[in-house]
Amino acid sequence: MPAPATRRSASTKTSAPAKAAAPAKRKPAAKKAAAAATPSVPRDAVIARLAYAFAESRGFAPGRELDDWLAAEARYEVMPEGERLTVL
Repeated sequence: MPAPATRRSASTKTSAPAKAAAPAKRKPAAKKAAAAATPSVPRDAVIARLAYAFAESRGFAPGRELDDWLAAEARYEVMPEGERLTVL
């Protein structure tokens, strides 16, 4: 007499395979092209040029170099990107 077939109970089912990690989102090609087309100006170069202009406006009197640099940094932070290009 053949042995009865065994059945798995519902509690012994194998778990579903883990989902693979979602691929990283990519920037659309248009955004990459626009970012590449906009020239980037080195921050320190713009600040140095502004600091020089501040020093020049006060006759290059010694002892205020740090003040000129800090004023140039503050000015840089509020400058529109397009205006930064014209400083150099």
